[in-house]
Amino acid sequence: MDFVTEQIAIGDRLDAADLAQLQSQGITAVLNVARGLDITYEGGGEEFPVEYMKVGMIDGEGNLPTTFAAAVFLLAELCRRHDRVLVHCHGGRSRSASVICIYLATQSGTSFQEALSRVKSAHAEAGPNPAFYALARESGGWQAWLASLGVFPDSSDDPNDA
Repeated sequence: MDFVTEQIAIGDRLDAADLAQLQSQGITAVLNVARGLDITYEGGGEEFPVEYMKVGMIDGEGNLPTTFAAAVFLLAELCRRHDRVLVHCHGGRSRSASVICIYLATQSGTSFQEALSRVKSAHAEAGPNPAFYALARESGGWQAWLASLGVFPDSSDDPNDA
């Protein structure tokens, strides 16, 4: 598990299943973006609540842009409610990296490639499937939609753009 930002960590299924590690890192929310993988936290309960969300994504072609947008939306929501969030898939390389990249790019107004450089500097294993690059190119329309929902500030409202 590696922290891409102070708030967002990227990891794999083993990181996500390790409740002691989550607790030691102060992670109280987990976003699973792997299809066919479910994590169960036994003994978490009131002692250490973990908010667990899932958007099942395929590692490759076949994901709808709305599925990708839903994962980014959930990451934004988890970041609003929690100080530290883990985003994971099976291997912690493709799906989780792609969702974090789109989140960072949308939040900061940078490109997918710039966000990917940031993710790779923290987590060298990051390597989005080529299908996610195509989804990233399509993201402009739903980035505006996410902004309209108040998920991210609309860059057109930025007083520094004047």
